[in-house]
Amino acid sequence: MKTGLVLFRNDLRIHDNETLVRAIEFSDFLIPLYVLPKLETHTLIPYPRRSNFRIKFLLESLRDLDDSLKRMGTKLILRTGKIEQIVPELCLEYGVDMVFFANLACTEEVEQEKNIIHILNKIGISYRSTHTSTLIHPSELPFPVEHLPEVFTDFRKMVEKKSPLAVSLPKKGRAPSLPSGLEPESLPLELITLANSVEEHPSRAIDWKGGEQEGIKRLTEYLWLTDCIQTYKETRNQMLGKNYSSKFSAYLSLGCLSARLIYQQIQAYEKERLANESTYWLIFELLWRDYFFFIASKHGRNLFLRSGIQKKITKSSTNKYSDSEKSKVDLGTFEKWRLGETEDEFVNSNMKELLLTGYMSNRGRQNVASFLVHNLELDWRLGAEWFETMLIDYDPASNYGNWNYIAGIGNDPRSRVFNTEKQAKDYDPLGEYRRTWSE
Repeated sequence: MKTGLVLFRNDLRIHDNETLVRAIEFSDFLIPLYVLPKLETHTLIPYPRRSNFRIKFLLESLRDLDDSLKRMGTKLILRTGKIEQIVPELCLEYGVDMVFFANLACTEEVEQEKNIIHILNKIGISYRSTHTSTLIHPSELPFPVEHLPEVFTDFRKMVEKKSPLAVSLPKKGRAPSLPSGLEPESLPLELITLANSVEEHPSRAIDWKGGEQEGIKRLTEYLWLTDCIQTYKETRNQMLGKNYSSKFSAYLSLGCLSARLIYQQIQAYEKERLANESTYWLIFELLWRDYFFFIASKHGRNLFLRSGIQKKITKSSTNKYSDSEKSKVDLGTFEKWRLGETEDEFVNSNMKELLLTGYMSNRGRQNVASFLVHNLELDWRLGAEWFETMLIDYDPASNYGNWNYIAGIGNDPRSRVFNTEKQAKDYDPLGEYRRTWSE
């Protein structure tokens, strides 16, 4: 009788989850585990790394995953603390034979994996790692990750020509039962309190509700019920409303939706209803997401340093202070940006939307990032950390990759200075967005 442990990370779903599939195939008894994050504060700014908006979305996603596992005959085991401690402790207590987990791209997660593997090797327990995050499997890239092109267009052309896209795996109907005596811990009261404190703003872009079922519901709505995908390329830079963009990003960030499932649904839509530039453009955006994942894998810690993946010094990446010490910046200026109290009305509106809802349009993100870096000349990492705190759809590779990009120290080093006055005229010509978030 074999006992397996499947460690859920950013793959909080039953569909297209190779980690879970392989664990079920191996195990006679199975421990489905999620380790809740500790509440930590950022390095540079005095704010928690996870806002109440993000905590709420995570807890909803975990409840949904637990419901799905119960329908499969098991349940989610929750623990709070360090993954590197909890995994081996459970392994020894319940005689685990193999641990299953998905690989992630960024430094912190990679270090976690290394630590887990080191301890498992030390105590003689096998492990199997899988890749579940991207549209293209790393093994199908036409080059090793260390030779990934530094310009997205080069990457896209090569993978579209040579890389088959991974096929979504079917979900299993049943799962092995838990080892005798194992029970989940209750959700920490502190996290529940923080999640319950979220006030839903009446002008929010969408009613964010976490979980696989909500993600699939949103996918169905955007494609099949509204046909909004048909105009995605034309509407994606809008800033108000529910359907100007797909709003898949939050579900992708925690793995409630898989990129492969989205791709397969788009393919089916193109076959049954319409294929146009907009349907392709959503796939194009999924490839951008893949690209940032592989960039994070290639460049590691450099993605998070002041000089970025180019190791380049700019006004926003001055080397006056070392990367190891807390940046001595004008936090007063940062606070005005954070709270939407700058002299720029367009920037302020976007920052207030983020502060009050945990979300901001892609167009808004580019503008406020450019303003912080190029107008206020602040360290770009301050903005990246604040986005990490607030964004419900926070993804480390995409977030830090895009901030590198805007700061001119990332991929495609062309100037990314946005004229926010012109941008306001182009994308909010009647001032409706600014009025919405000035009230």
